[in-house]
Amino acid sequence: MQLFIEHLTHIDSSYLHPEYGLAGASWLVDIIVSGDLDEQGMVMDFSLVKQKVKKLIDNTIDHSLIIAANDPNVTLTKLAQNYKVTYKFNTGTIEHISPKDAISLIDNKEITAKILESYLEAEITKELATNNLSVQIKLRTEEIQGAHYVYSHGLKKHKGNCQRIAHGHRSQIKIYESKQRNQALEQEWAKLWHGKYLANQTDLTEKVFKEKLEYYIFSYQSSQGQFQLTIPAKCCYLLDCDTTIENLATHICKNLNNKTGKKLTIYAYEGIDKGAISTYKN
Repeated sequence: MQLFIEHLTHIDSSYLHPEYGLAGASWLVDIIVSGDLDEQGMVMDFSLVKQKVKKLIDNTIDHSLIIAANDPNVTLTKLAQNYKVTYKFNTGTIEHISPKDAISLIDNKEITAKILESYLEAEITKELATNNLSVQIKLRTEEIQGAHYVYSHGLKKHKGNCQRIAHGHRSQIKIYESKQRNQALEQEWAKLWHGKYLANQTDLTEKVFKEKLEYYIFSYQSSQGQFQLTIPAKCCYLLDCDTTIENLATHICKNLNNKTGKKLTIYAYEGIDKGAISTYKN
């Protein structure tokens, strides 16, 4: 017998990308659990499945930097307190230093949804082993009609896992100009931020040149530990505020108003089914 739960939870993470260096990602998580019926006539209680699976996902790949441990372009170094990950991509190098919990090492040469499904199936099956159950996981991206982009960031003041310096999202954007949706502006902004690392310029501690390329070094101390990210400047977009979704929506609204002079309403999404609304009237 099988039971299923669609959209049990969702995952917001980043992974190392050969073109962007860092790429944000958001996946919906579906699950099928197979097993014999218990004395209640159930494979397993739905609430227990949700609780166990969500906790495991939250403690593994969600809000982390996902790394293919066997990628020849990746070097992992154990430091005194942290882990350093160095990644050589098509047009530069990334160096990420963080506590171990902020990275997820996957035993493969690349990161794909299928590979992560297999990883999660193995981990969740171990978690449910006492119930003699097996699981199937399906990761799928949100169906978005219109503009969307992927980005990475870190929120040093956040009390939870959003403080990790390189996690990310796949997000849609909706822009209304005098109550009419303007898809051209949506595409324009999505193109500007697609594949970018969005950062508060106060976290920029140093600029360096190496291999004829300018690099930004971002660094901060948060409740989970010390974080540092070195990334090509061309991969970044700097703001004068923390990159919360509320601030991102406001930033878009104010910048676009300079071009249109009309009332704007921005629906900025942070991953799937959540975000912030900012309205600007001239």
